[in-house]
Amino acid sequence: AAAAAVGALLVARRGLARFLTLSLFEDNLQARLQVAPKAAELWRRFPWTGTGLGSFQDAFGLVQPPELTGMTWDRAHNDYLELLVTGGLMGVALLLVAAAALATRLVRLAGTVKRTEDRAAVLAAAGAIAAVVFHEAFDFGLSLPANAFTAAALVGAVAGLQVGDAVGGRPRAASRDAATPAPDAAPGRPGP
Repeated sequence: AAAAAVGALLVARRGLARFLTLSLFEDNLQARLQVAPKAAELWRRFPWTGTGLGSFQDAFGLVQPPELTGMTWDRAHNDYLELLVTGGLMGVALLLVAAAALATRLVRLAGTVKRTEDRAAVLAAAGAIAAVVFHEAFDFGLSLPANAFTAAALVGAVAGLQVGDAVGGRPRAASRDAATPAPDAAPGRPGP
């Protein structure tokens, strides 16, 4: 509880304070609120395929308001909005298909795994993915290679789980067959 209180105090002083400043020349809430409608305006110019993945910085100059001149906006600070602008409706549709497949896989795994370790891994993966999904609405963390790699490894591990392995459809690496006596057992006597 003490560590959580100290962490909350530090976040309130340093972490959240940068969003509440009033200067337009810093990365803050007021400037982000001005960028969002302009980014939506940019999307309306290229609704189906967007401006091209990775082109937000170049394309934003088409709609950048005079109040934000002198600033370079290379991100929308909302990855969903940025995907809509740069990938259009087709990019968002691809994201939704992938998200639905992953969510279906997680739900299926959560309902079928028997071992507590497997269930804990599925729940941990679901929690981590939910945290990434939430964070991407307010920032662009997946553009950092370490975050993107970690998320990709997590999603790959979940997608690669074998449902049959978890529920006994295929045998796991068995320690020993029950019918085979242990090497140290005497002939005619079962092993330990």
